[in-house]
Amino acid sequence: MKSRRLLDYYNMNEKGVNEKFCFVNHQDINPILYISSCGIVYPDKNYFSNKSMVSDYLFEYIVHGKGHLISSEKKYVLNEGDFCIIRNTQKKITYYADENFPYKKLWFGVSGKLVDNLMETYGFSDDVILKKFDNLFAFEKIFSVLESSGHDAKRLSSLIHELLLSVYYDRNEEGFLHQRIKDYIDEHIFYDCKIEDIALNFSVSKRHLARLFKNNYNQTVTEYINDKKLIIARRLLLEEDFKISEIAEHLNFCDQSYFSNKFKKKFGVYPTEYRKNQSNETFDDLVYKN
Repeated sequence: MKSRRLLDYYNMNEKGVNEKFCFVNHQDINPILYISSCGIVYPDKNYFSNKSMVSDYLFEYIVHGKGHLISSEKKYVLNEGDFCIIRNTQKKITYYADENFPYKKLWFGVSGKLVDNLMETYGFSDDVILKKFDNLFAFEKIFSVLESSGHDAKRLSSLIHELLLSVYYDRNEEGFLHQRIKDYIDEHIFYDCKIEDIALNFSVSKRHLARLFKNNYNQTVTEYINDKKLIIARRLLLEEDFKISEIAEHLNFCDQSYFSNKFKKKFGVYPTEYRKNQSNETFDDLVYKN
């Protein structure tokens, strides 16, 4: 949970100020991990920065809007949801906000052997790494630690590793992430599966999770969870002696009436009728028939 001061940073744009430092490190440099500073750039069509990099790497996340980056004479367009890592291989980098839709971004500068090793391990070798990575939450956690606890190297090391690992899997295994999410739901189907909890478990935003799941399974996460529960309920009706209310409770439906209506919508009959009409058929017969 963000502290009050950090919440203020996120919601305040002082007149004439388009960039705010949220943390500046005055401690001795830690050779393992050292975050020099972090800050927020507020939407301003006049925002322009041509500065030298102090840290070995600059991590950025575009909250919303659009901006531009020039690094090593290459131009990049930064859009909402973009994650960017800039390696300190040049003297200066140039930023400027889009005139029509100026961006808001979070950034922090980081150095140290840990980051060097992680970047090498995960194959992040380009001078500028830019990708769509809808994970504002990862940045918020790092900002929260810096603002509330200062440079807690142990916690920050864990969060930086978690961030880069998430980027690696998102980049290299995006095609498998939806399957991992589906497997997680299947394994927790008897629990109260909430989208917020699933997103938190995989360090992705609810929006990214919803889009990824819908694109791969042509149904929403909620639709899949309900369908999965109803198929299990159908089996329990035939193979177990549970009462209808007990089945509804086991599968975390809010009440028996809601469960019965959902069941009828999917299978055409209420649970009581289904159990009565199909009592002489096996579950395998029903699966084959339906």
